[in-house]
Amino acid sequence: MIRAVLDTNVLVSNLLCPGPSRTLVSQAGATFQLVLSSPILAEVDDVLRRPRIVRKLHLTEENRNAYLDRLRLLSAPLVPGLLEIDPFEPDPKDTPLLACSLEGHADYLVTGDQALLNLSTYHDTKIASPRAFLDILEKQEPDGAQPPSL
Repeated sequence: MIRAVLDTNVLVSNLLCPGPSRTLVSQAGATFQLVLSSPILAEVDDVLRRPRIVRKLHLTEENRNAYLDRLRLLSAPLVPGLLEIDPFEPDPKDTPLLACSLEGHADYLVTGDQALLNLSTYHDTKIASPRAFLDILEKQEPDGAQPPSL
């Protein structure tokens, strides 16, 4: 089964509006294995506590905690988040995503962040937008195997 790290922007967009991010989170565990670490979940928690997000989503602490618990279950077990790598330039805040992709042996890092998308790969991890990753998942064989490359 494909293993994928979903960027915080994907995990939060899932709650904000319908679209590829929502579809991906709903498919996690069924069509791909979600790979997350404690640092990524901490960032999601931080973003979901921002007043603008709380107002827009009418989030209560209970709702936020339930969502984080759901992500933990979908990603069980969590990647420890102990791997240290050089800070990603131009945005060091993206470093935990890259570290998680390495530590969790992810096939894909799914993001809407253009700086990460410009990398296209990081070691053995391919970097894709939510829409592109959905297209990849749709092309999988029914048993979860990827079709052979031509």
